[in-house]
Amino acid sequence: MIASQDEFAAGGPTAGGHAGGPPPRCDDSWAQSGGILLVEDEAIVALDLALQLRHMDYRVTAVADSGDEAIALAAKLKPTVILMDVVIKGDLDGIEVAQRLQAFCDAPVIFLTAFSDKSTVKRAAATAPYGFLTKPFQANQVRAGIEMAISKHAGEKKLRESERWFSATMDSMVGSVIAVDTDQCVQFLNSSAEETLGIRRGLAKGRKLEEVLLIESLDENQDIELELPRVLRDRVQLISDANQHLISPDGTATPVEHRIAPIEDSRGDLLGALIELTTVGKRIEAYEGMRLSEERFRAAFNLAPVGMALLSIEKGVLRANPALCALLQRDQAQLQSLARTELMHAQDVVSEDSHLSRLISGEVQAVEYETRFLDPAGNSIWTLNNASLFRRKGVPVCFIVQVSDMRARKKAEEKILEMARTDSLTGLANRRSWREIADAQLDMATAAGQGLGVVFLDVDHFKHINDTFGHATGDQILREVANRLRQTVRESGVVARFGGDEFVILLNDIGNIGDAIDSANGLLDAVRGSYESGGRQIALGTSLGLAVFPDHGRDMTSLLQAADTALYEAKTGGRNCLRVFDEASGQ
Repeated sequence: MIASQDEFAAGGPTAGGHAGGPPPRCDDSWAQSGGILLVEDEAIVALDLALQLRHMDYRVTAVADSGDEAIALAAKLKPTVILMDVVIKGDLDGIEVAQRLQAFCDAPVIFLTAFSDKSTVKRAAATAPYGFLTKPFQANQVRAGIEMAISKHAGEKKLRESERWFSATMDSMVGSVIAVDTDQCVQFLNSSAEETLGIRRGLAKGRKLEEVLLIESLDENQDIELELPRVLRDRVQLISDANQHLISPDGTATPVEHRIAPIEDSRGDLLGALIELTTVGKRIEAYEGMRLSEERFRAAFNLAPVGMALLSIEKGVLRANPALCALLQRDQAQLQSLARTELMHAQDVVSEDSHLSRLISGEVQAVEYETRFLDPAGNSIWTLNNASLFRRKGVPVCFIVQVSDMRARKKAEEKILEMARTDSLTGLANRRSWREIADAQLDMATAAGQGLGVVFLDVDHFKHINDTFGHATGDQILREVANRLRQTVRESGVVARFGGDEFVILLNDIGNIGDAIDSANGLLDAVRGSYESGGRQIALGTSLGLAVFPDHGRDMTSLLQAADTALYEAKTGGRNCLRVFDEASGQ
């Protein structure tokens, strides 16, 4: 039963704590603890002891007079200390109750008894009590017993926690760990050692090491049975090589390494030795796999038909394969020693930095970009680069870059671009490219306050030449006309074939209309005359129309229209002549 207020009306403790008197000391652990559970079936004894405890500033949280009540209260209240009378009501005595409490209650038990016969003491000792208080109780003995129990319990709790930490730490180790005492008897196995040796730690504890561990050494100078006494005697650490095999209970031999180190306490006294076994079979397999992987990578790297390079995080060349050395016309030592600005165009260095930084940031897994490398003579070598980043445990290690030769592709692109911008028959600029160039030249002439001339040129009676001598002869004459025009105009001038037998010439740096007329007459003289084809001489005339900026127009469309109008005037005026745009006739 739980002591009630009525039972302790004389000022004794209740289930809730003090009934009068000063409160417990605030700096004492009892202020936050579960207090004392008092198990005593004699009410007067319980009252007297509770009053003594109160005057000693202890808190009695509950009083029980039977074993069943004591077990129920201990489970509910989780007391700090249990004062347990040996003889109590019910089917269970105090010793049996203490035995049952050990399964779930961590509180230290102090037995209260008027009997100290050997049988009772022996039974009580089997429960590992924290003390005995013999009736009648003396206050100083009660206090000493409680404080000693608390102190001893706290020390044992720390020891248990330390043992759990030690066991958990050892179990978390990959290697097999065996601890032996100075007599070479096993005291501890971690989980890995249990699995490796094929024996549970409970069965191994106390047995000689040689009974649970059998190692055969291929080196007759190394024997674990001889090394252990040396470690214990000289307190040295010994490490074996891999020329050893652990023999399992079924006779299987496993390659292992071992390390033996002495175990000493805080005072330096020898406690035993720690043996760590490492199975090297998997490590050997891993090393072999890494070696084969490295060989395969090296072979693929060196034999790759395209250029390959490993770049450091700072973008320096760590390794280059033969294909890249051949492409860049430099050996590996040169590629490793030269600065990037010596190996590629400066703007491409900036571009590469931008692309590779995206790999570092994790924005992308791979990047592709073009680079103009420089050969030893300074000529550009166009390449297409594909780069990725190799990381180890999340840390960037190096860039892997594949470098493909783009020179043939660039030439093809340039050829396609040229074909799109030139006339296929004459090699002159076509209408579209001429207009782009002419518009740009007009902008510059406007800004510089300079003149500019536009000439429309048409071969006279060209249809008659085609009809009489054939289109092949007509094409030959058009090519020759193009050559004469190209040789006559200044370098800054632009000649284009607009279609058929019609040509347009842009005359730059014109000071005045007179300069433009002189240049246009030069074109007339260069084109008209005799052309040879198939042993025949063919006389050729040409008509020209001239318009000048800014007199005849301030944009290229107006100038082309004016020149075309002037050409029409030349054709209707007798052909084989030059006409300058006349604003009156143009209207």
